[in-house]
Order: sequence, then structure tokens, then C-alpha cells
Amino acid sequence: MELQIRDKLTQEQWSPEQIAGNAKKNHIPMVSHERIYQFIRKDKQDGGKLDTH
Repeated sequence: MELQIRDKLTQEQWSPEQIAGNAKKNHIPMVSHERIYQFIRKDKQDGGKLDTH
């Protein structure tokens, strides 16, 4: 799931709301958009750049 989120954020420029909403619409198990924002903040703390996409 982490790889799918990274791909949508970086390659497709989707927002966390779009990622979670699309997953729900297509019955794909996914975390909430709030959890995706937490994932982005953690990535930033670890030196990542997900917050810039």
C-alpha cells in the first residue's frame, strides 16, 4: 500500500483525498486521507520530499 500511495502522490500528483476516495470508490482497501497526511509528515521528518508533490 505504501508504494501505491507514493506512486499516486509523486507520479500522478494526486492529493490524499483523491487517493483515499478513489480506493473507496473502487473497493480497494486503503487508509484514510488523514493517515496519508501522517505518512507524508513522517516522510518529511525522515528527509523525504513527499510534501513537495
